[in-house]
Amino acid sequence: MQEELFLMAVGKALSYWSACCDLQFERTMEPQQAQIILCQARPYPPGQALGYMCSKARVWPVSIVFHATKNWVIAKNPAPGEFDAVRVIAHEVGHALLGEHHLADGNLMSCGY
Repeated sequence: MQEELFLMAVGKALSYWSACCDLQFERTMEPQQAQIILCQARPYPPGQALGYMCSKARVWPVSIVFHATKNWVIAKNPAPGEFDAVRVIAHEVGHALLGEHHLADGNLMSCGY
């Protein structure tokens, strides 16, 4: 995924949680101190891991790595074989905030993307 697209998807995903739960996410330049780390490769290339701290919530520390082999897009209804980066990021950040999957289909925290 292009870095610009990745940054846009991260921003949109975090804004969903900010809007619905009155949370604030702050980017930190020290990923080792972050509660949430997002990156497109592991090990984290220097300067390319996005680290975030979240206020007003207990957050389970999580590292989310996006693999280049997937077809990442920003689309509410991705085509077969495509993955909406915003929804996947929001879902995975939800694990840091909530932990569990939700059983209702279509829910952001349901088992499938």
